[in-house]
Amino acid sequence: MLNENNQTTSPKVNPELFEILVFSIALVFTFFSSFINYLLFHSIAEIFSIVIAGGVFFVGWNSRRYMENSFFLILGVSSLFIGIIDLIHTLAYTGMHIFEGYTSNLPTSLWIAARYLQASSCLIASLSIKKNVKPVFLIVSYLVITILLIVLIFAELFPICYIDRLTPFKIVSEYIIIFILLTCLLIIFKQKIEFDKRVLYLIFSSIIATIIAELAFTFYIGVYDFSNLVGHIFKIIAFYLLYKAIIQIGIKEPFNLLFRKIRRSELELKNIITHSGAGITMLDENGTYMLVNEKAASELGGKPEDFIGKTVFEVFSREESEEFLKSNRELIQNGISRAYQRTFHLPTGRKTYWITEQPLKDIDGKFSSLLSVATDITERRKAEERLSQLVSTVSHELRTPITVLLMSIDYLTKNRDKLEKDLEEKLIDGITRNIHLLNDLAEDILLILRIDENMLKLEWEDYNPSEIINEILYLLEPIGKEKNIHFEMNIDDNLHLKGDPKRVDQIFRNIIDNAIKYSKENSKIKVQAFNNYQGKYNPNESLGILFQFEDYGRGIPKEDIPHVFERFFRSSNVNEISGTGLGLAIAKDLIEAHKGEIFLESELDKGTTFYVFLPLID
Repeated sequence: MLNENNQTTSPKVNPELFEILVFSIALVFTFFSSFINYLLFHSIAEIFSIVIAGGVFFVGWNSRRYMENSFFLILGVSSLFIGIIDLIHTLAYTGMHIFEGYTSNLPTSLWIAARYLQASSCLIASLSIKKNVKPVFLIVSYLVITILLIVLIFAELFPICYIDRLTPFKIVSEYIIIFILLTCLLIIFKQKIEFDKRVLYLIFSSIIATIIAELAFTFYIGVYDFSNLVGHIFKIIAFYLLYKAIIQIGIKEPFNLLFRKIRRSELELKNIITHSGAGITMLDENGTYMLVNEKAASELGGKPEDFIGKTVFEVFSREESEEFLKSNRELIQNGISRAYQRTFHLPTGRKTYWITEQPLKDIDGKFSSLLSVATDITERRKAEERLSQLVSTVSHELRTPITVLLMSIDYLTKNRDKLEKDLEEKLIDGITRNIHLLNDLAEDILLILRIDENMLKLEWEDYNPSEIINEILYLLEPIGKEKNIHFEMNIDDNLHLKGDPKRVDQIFRNIIDNAIKYSKENSKIKVQAFNNYQGKYNPNESLGILFQFEDYGRGIPKEDIPHVFERFFRSSNVNEISGTGLGLAIAKDLIEAHKGEIFLESELDKGTTFYVFLPLID
């Protein structure tokens, strides 16, 4: 009696290795059949590839619902019709005596037609990797093309491929087919992420085997030549590898494909949620955080793991939390979505969000959680406020010069014959000044728009800052004289910088104009330049020039200093003086466009000093 423990189990045979072994034996048998009779070899080789082509079609067709795109479906459908043409080619081959009255050109033409169809199908499939093609459309299209090719060949309207030897058309066609196949390789390689690695190797190997076969078919002279034999062997290998790829993708791995697709979708969704510019959270009916993405967590002052499992009561004030919980439950219970705007005081500051809330169903189909997507619109709100302020300020600033213009023109029109020359000149001068004022205001607004839309273009060239400042002081001197302001300038005439002279003029003009406007009567304004300045107003320690503009005017209140360079901001102690609040904001933007920086120091009722550092730029 045998001991059960001594029983041995027979080793398991790897089905895939067994399949390769059987295929290899069949291939060797096919090869050796050529030594018995070449016609026998050709028939076996063609039937072998036709059977595989039929298998490719049936597997590709029946597994189309598992495929992510139309690549394998196109290859599968095309294989059926390629196999049909190859079958007719086999029956028409020299020595078969089935189609009487035809020469060796018939099988050769059928062959080249099948290969053109195979290569073009591969190219179409490569270009359809991310597309979906209707199966019925494919069947009908290939049926029409196949019938058309067969009719043309039998009617001898197809280009001649063989007359005692291969014709130039046949040889050139083989090279065109090879080029198409190489193009397919390149396209598929660029889209390799769409394929399983093993399937990709099988496709590449199949196309390469087809290319080798086509090369072999360019060398034979007689239809029974050795290169013809090699071409058929590699054709069988190419179809077998394609069959393996479709078997792998359509039968062995439909579930792997499904899971791969799910994993990819999950990864894509995770990346979208993680890297979204909006804050995304999901809470259950009790206000517990089930999901918090990076953006939402950073806005709340932490990391996602800091909030998962916590309730809103642990994040917001009790009053806010009770409000959130009540509204969230109402949305979940009624399955209602909503969108609204709200401002929060968060650890990251006061921010305004556009919030979209959508209740989500669980696996039982019941609403059980609430997804919130909060988009930070703080800057947009600020932009809207700036726009509103712009409209308001511009309307106000336009009103005075327009009123003066209308009154002056009306007065001139009605009293032109009675006016004394001095009064007429004053009126015309007032009209001119107000027109210039309107023009300056329009230019400031247009400049701001260009800066905001990144459309500001600087005309870079060498300029002399001393010349620019002298010109500004000369033009503004009459205004300074009205307040008996004295200008002191200490700038080396030999200093040179690179930049846009027009924009630099705007920078200096705005600063000097402000200095005059807010200076006291009988005071002075000092303008100095320090070449190769190194100090606190040059934090980057760049080579450049520091310009200092010092006045002894009313100064700026301490609480207003941080806001001086904000658009439309006007200090609380200058309300009676006209201005748009745009000058210094524009100056700062233009300085930064020149890679420079601006600073200020001010003491109320004692004066203000602006420091502008402009670096040397090659």
